Amino acid sequence: MGNRIIIIFFLILLYIGNLNVYASDSGTVKLIVSQVDVYLPEITIYANLLDKNDNPIQPAPTSDHFKIKLDGHSLPVQKIVPFKDSREGVAYTVLLDVSKTMKGLPFQHATLAVKALIKRIGLEDRISIITFGDDVSIACDFSNNKEMLLSHLNNLQPEDSNTHFYAAIDQAFTINKRRGTHFPVRKAILVITDGKDEGSGLTIDDLLRKNKKHVIPIYSIGYTKINPIYLDNLKRLSHLSGGSYIKTLETQDFVNIYYKTSGDIHSQFIIKTDYSTGIADALNHQLILFYEDSNFSITGEKNIWFLYKKDVIEEEFPTEIETQVVPRSNNILYAVISLCIALIIIVAAIFIYLKKKNSSQNEIITDSFDRNSLQLETEENYTENYASEPELVESPEEDLPSINIVVIKGKDVGNKFEVSIGKNGKSIGGDKSDICLIDADVDDVHCFISYLNDRFMIEDKKSSNPTFLNGIPIKTRTILENGDTLQIGQSTLRIKF
Repeated sequence: MGNRIIIIFFLILLYIGNLNVYASDSGTVKLIVSQVDVYLPEITIYANLLDKNDNPIQPAPTSDHFKIKLDGHSLPVQKIVPFKDSREGVAYTVLLDVSKTMKGLPFQHATLAVKALIKRIGLEDRISIITFGDDVSIACDFSNNKEMLLSHLNNLQPEDSNTHFYAAIDQAFTINKRRGTHFPVRKAILVITDGKDEGSGLTIDDLLRKNKKHVIPIYSIGYTKINPIYLDNLKRLSHLSGGSYIKTLETQDFVNIYYKTSGDIHSQFIIKTDYSTGIADALNHQLILFYEDSNFSITGEKNIWFLYKKDVIEEEFPTEIETQVVPRSNNILYAVISLCIALIIIVAAIFIYLKKKNSSQNEIITDSFDRNSLQLETEENYTENYASEPELVESPEEDLPSINIVVIKGKDVGNKFEVSIGKNGKSIGGDKSDICLIDADVDDVHCFISYLNDRFMIEDKKSSNPTFLNGIPIKTRTILENGDTLQIGQSTLRIKF
């Protein structure tokens, strides 16, 4: 009897011990919400459920495991699907450090990692390459043409003295704001750096504040053999954006880490939900994702912005209209009706013409258009087809602020301009401009800055060379943000308010 009690007591202890071990392990499970795409009424969530070794939890979760709350209100889980089965692509933005600190093996292995990624992408994927050093440049815009991407990559060399890292992140955020039928919703910014920024004039908080409505996950490799203090900033930036951070001291690890990063993205799952009463109010909303099974529960959250609504986007990106086959008998009937309508229109036109001819006065009707409403293009309305330019609404001259312009590349490098825009605005260009640059590729008046509705605006003056705002050619009057870069000819300018 005594032995039985001891055995039972031992089994109970063993059971409790197993429970405690599992509870300890479950505490290391992570639910990471990497990205949320809002395209009202649809909301798409990209997330990972990882164990303590950062491997996906098995078996894969189902819709029964999840609950969604938006601003405290429950939303239905319509569908959950593994990303690898979704036939969706990924828009990878690769940031490549071309400063001299990367010379030798670091740059060789960094380019090998990018080449390996290029060779693995599918038809739905896109890759863009941005270089950063003394300046930030889009070496290749988004493409899935592997030969072209590899060609651009082979032409790069680490020769610059500075590292405008934060400006490169800002540029990556900017080019990822676009939407389109063939442009992937899932985004990822990849970078290998020591996290140090030299000369951008931006901070991490500036980046997150400027791009809080379009935060894209940043997957970074922290590498340095000098001062590791800047790696803390890189880690913070990666985690706050919904990405990941991996530190290494060996450059040969770059290829494997990029391979793992791509695999982690494809091991995610996609959750679809619907918010039928949502409106594109351009405001911040809190989304909370709950996971629960018989063993543990965990939550992940994300602040999201309601910027796009489906009926509006569909007007900007029209889809091909389906044609229907009409029976032959109906075609004949339609033809007869159309002929009768045409005859009626002709008779009416003749009658109106004769009446006008005999009339002593001709009535002139002038259509008037209400031009009181101003429609400024904002960074959220990022489309290929721009609307007509807005009417100018001038601010009182005494309230107009000044603007600082610093030349960070070109023959004028280091030169600073502090000017009051004035109600008539200021031109930038050659000899006949208000702000004169020493640049053979710059026309007399290249572009124009004005101050409208409490915002600085810039427009290209249709010069022989386009004006680039953060690496993107300006096609219409566009809002300037603090820290933006302008490329004019061979000169690059930094805007500071």
